[in-house]
Amino acid sequence: MTRTIALALALLMFSVISASAAADQAASRDVEFTYNVSVTDLPEGADSAYAWIPVPLSDDYQRLKGYTVSGDLEYELVSEPQFGNQFLRFDLSSALGVARFSVTYDVQRWPQHAGEDSSGTLDKASRERYTVANAMIPLSGPPADEARQVAGSELDPFQRGRLLYDHIVATVDYDKSGEGWGRGDALYACDVRAGNCTDFHSLFIGEARSLGLPARFTIGFPVPLDAAAGEVGGYHCWAEFWVDGRGWVPLDASEARKNPELRDELFGQLPADRVAFTRGRDYALPGALAGPVNFLIYPYVEVDGQPFTSVEHSFSYNAANDQ
Repeated sequence: MTRTIALALALLMFSVISASAAADQAASRDVEFTYNVSVTDLPEGADSAYAWIPVPLSDDYQRLKGYTVSGDLEYELVSEPQFGNQFLRFDLSSALGVARFSVTYDVQRWPQHAGEDSSGTLDKASRERYTVANAMIPLSGPPADEARQVAGSELDPFQRGRLLYDHIVATVDYDKSGEGWGRGDALYACDVRAGNCTDFHSLFIGEARSLGLPARFTIGFPVPLDAAAGEVGGYHCWAEFWVDGRGWVPLDASEARKNPELRDELFGQLPADRVAFTRGRDYALPGALAGPVNFLIYPYVEVDGQPFTSVEHSFSYNAANDQ
């Protein structure tokens, strides 16, 4: 009798695990993301002209399966060492005034969640990388003062992150009016109490780092769950902070502000409604001459080593849930 019960329990546990694994697999999405670029008014006689576009990340929650390039321009895949971001670098020097190309990326994306039983710790180099200041994310001043007031007395790092998140969601408006928003400026967001996703998450990252929590910035594009295909109007970004024993804890404070009913769901887990492209701030593009970029998600072009702005872009996707 005991063996029968034990066998039944084992079979039940196996079925639960199998159902859970199947649910996780069904929740993944295959996404074809198309990135279109048009560069116009290229000057004649330029010694050099290059364009960089980002390549989707591959990590525990996303896999780049391949990509297809359309157009007759020469290009190469390049990587920057600080955060491991990759880019396609197109040589525009052969174009006569206008250069057009597109890239379709084949990506598999899973929902992202913080681990519950991980014993892993962050290596020293990564901890240092994600606890330093960035050009627009200081570790002192008003954001640090606010962080101490909101979460300075909390000792548990996971709860510290939650307190910071809740406060930002409650007190910062999603507002793209006026000037100053969209640069990922933590001081702007702290002072004006408004901005877009870059500003929300730069404020969170600055506050978290000021309390000693490693935190990082990730940017990509939204791929809505309720549509199998469509145009993408612009980028979206989010943040993660590290907790020993849990790993990287994801959050999306700007979406939580826009959708208050999702506040709990967008802390510690994120749906597969996005494709991540680059991570980090203030990094150098391989081969670029004009200095580090704040972040990169839209195409970046240099002509004779200087930023060039006659650039247009558009994005679209086709997506399906795995079965």
